[in-house]
Amino acid sequence: MKIPLSFWEDSFFNEIFDLAVVGAGFVGLSAALEYKRSLPQAKVIILEKGIVGQGASTKNAGFSCFGSVGELEDDALTNPIDSVVETVKRRWEGLGILRANIPDTEMDYIETGGWEVFQDKDEYEAAALSIEKWNNLLRPIIGKGVFQVQAIDKMNFQPMSIYNPYEGQLNPMKAIQYLYRKAISEGIIILKGIDVDTWSKKNDVFEVLDRDSHTFCSKKILVATNGFTGRLLSDLDVKPARNQVLVTKPIHELQIRGNYHYKKGYIYFRHVDNRLLLGGARFISDKENTSSYGQTSEIQEYLSNLLKERILIDQSYDIDQWWSGILGVGNAKGPIVKEIERGLFVAVRLGGMGVAIGMEVGQKSAQQILNSK
Repeated sequence: MKIPLSFWEDSFFNEIFDLAVVGAGFVGLSAALEYKRSLPQAKVIILEKGIVGQGASTKNAGFSCFGSVGELEDDALTNPIDSVVETVKRRWEGLGILRANIPDTEMDYIETGGWEVFQDKDEYEAAALSIEKWNNLLRPIIGKGVFQVQAIDKMNFQPMSIYNPYEGQLNPMKAIQYLYRKAISEGIIILKGIDVDTWSKKNDVFEVLDRDSHTFCSKKILVATNGFTGRLLSDLDVKPARNQVLVTKPIHELQIRGNYHYKKGYIYFRHVDNRLLLGGARFISDKENTSSYGQTSEIQEYLSNLLKERILIDQSYDIDQWWSGILGVGNAKGPIVKEIERGLFVAVRLGGMGVAIGMEVGQKSAQQILNSK
């Protein structure tokens, strides 16, 4: 039941905004901030479905990375190598934008390095043989060689791994909360619990309607809903993909430190204080092509066995928590940032790299909006 509005609330809802952003993740918040800083007098509102955040920005695993050798080799099978290098460049520069806008201390950023681990010897040797190629390709971007062979122990994988010293970890919830505070301090209105349903346009003004029949009017709209975009714009090449994640209870004298990638990046694990976080494996089940949160016994069993048999060998632990996050993926890699119709923009399909490219995509979309007629 729709609760009747007060005079004050009704006046607020009848206001015409210059920009309404749907989605308050890395992309939406960054876009709103960039737009507001360029037009300080503009009226900007962000409409967020979740109480905290509905999308992957606060539900991801907190990796600061730009691609392992195995992932890059896999991408190069279906994409021109120049395109793969450009993708890494965008991620690397995007991480620079992230850290330039959010102080490391505000998001618990730590440069830990990252390791790509292998179960199969042939897979490891094939990846190791391509290290020199990728170092040469990425040197103009990073400034020096990125990947190197390094021994690992304490886990049941191949004895050698591929190490990348430029990876890090962060607390995505703290990063988003910092952007919330910045947005509010600059006069951007953020409303949570607003589940946008549809919109219509009349006299160059959009009327946005949520599922509780609240109406918001705005001259321009940016849709930044990533994996949930299909419900609002079904004809875009962006599909939901669910990743399930677990974290253990604190483990006494946990030896594992840093980021780890496995199965071409589709599985990942890292330490969180003295806990072990493990997630991914959506490739083993078609059930993960969904925008519904939750867990499945198939993925839980797979990740639980991997944790026991290959990661925390002969170590006592208890799983403390499971959760899931919804990614936005598509047939092509790379984000969709464009104007759908006059005044209606999208910035979606982050492909699981929202931490790396979310702020860059948001800023780019804001500039596109500012430059539109």
